Amino acid sequence: MNGTAAPASVMFNSIGNLVEVPGEYCVEDVFVSHPDVYQGMTVPMVVPCISDYSVFSACGVRHLRQRLLRPEHRKSSFFF
Repeated sequence: MNGTAAPASVMFNSIGNLVEVPGEYCVEDVFVSHPDVYQGMTVPMVVPCISDYSVFSACGVRHLRQRLLRPEHRKSSFFF
C-alpha cells in the first residue's frame, strides 16, 4: 500500500487502523490493498459492520465497545 501505482492526481488519506498490534485490529478485519497496485486505499481500514460493536453507557455518555477479536487473541491465517 505504498501508492506508487496510483495516478498522480490522487490525494491520499493518512487515516487508517493499526493492524496486528496488541489491542488493535486483526488483518482479517480490515480492507487492505496489494502493495504494488492502487486499489483505492493506502492504509488498512476496518471493515464496517454494526454487529462488531456494542453500545454501553458510562456516566450518562454512550460509548461503543469493539467486539472483534484482537491480535493477541487470534492466530492469523495470513502470511504475516
